[in-house]
Amino acid sequence: MFTQKISMDCTKDQYEKYLKDEMVKMGYKEAKSCTTGVIINNFNCDNGSCGLSFSDRKDYGGRTYLGSFNAPLFLALAAMTDDFGYGEWSVLKSGVFVRRQEIGEGYCYENGEIVEDGAIFRDDKASVEEIKAHFAQAIPIHKGDITFDVKLDTAGISEILDNFNKGLEMIMKREMLTAYLEKVDKDIREILGTDEKHKEPIVGEMAIFWDEVGIKESGAIIAIYAGRVVSDPYPFKASRGLWANAILYESPDQYKAFLKS
Repeated sequence: MFTQKISMDCTKDQYEKYLKDEMVKMGYKEAKSCTTGVIINNFNCDNGSCGLSFSDRKDYGGRTYLGSFNAPLFLALAAMTDDFGYGEWSVLKSGVFVRRQEIGEGYCYENGEIVEDGAIFRDDKASVEEIKAHFAQAIPIHKGDITFDVKLDTAGISEILDNFNKGLEMIMKREMLTAYLEKVDKDIREILGTDEKHKEPIVGEMAIFWDEVGIKESGAIIAIYAGRVVSDPYPFKASRGLWANAILYESPDQYKAFLKS
């Protein structure tokens, strides 16, 4: 008979992955239960029945509530019986904890004695206090809907912030450039006396190119459009160098009107 009545925070996924198989090997029978809450090893106060119950049942019927999910601790206490069963822990003379398992899987019990490589040790079953002390420090396995503490390494935070600021600055420049090009396009439409918006050329098309200082000061050229470039403030690449602005070349009349402006 199992001697401990315990409960612990647990989800269905945690139970299925880390507890179910071991508890079945111990001799527990599964009961229909919730999907999350607490795992209890005496479901409906039935010794040898296990399942998930609501959190408000964690200490019902004299159960000991273990707190946050800690699979090794729960299994070690759930395995305790009146005699020696699968999964129970003992303490050797050296203070080492050993667990009853099938032969060939490490330590095992034979006729009430612990055998390791043929050496016989004192058969002292671990107490509840010894088990809690041994497994309370074990790192819990956190899966599913479980929160846990995270230590933040601040090394490199400044570099991350700098990169973020640089990225934000690039975005702002891009937005400002877009607004500027839209204004230039609007001005050109007013100069040419048309409401039709001139399209930006695609690679391979003839285009009219001019610089930031203005058409009258720098003039304009007609060339093959080769695409955009990253270098600010020259986003347009022509077959004859880099230019700040470019529109699709539509007709000689357009170019004449463009230069007269």
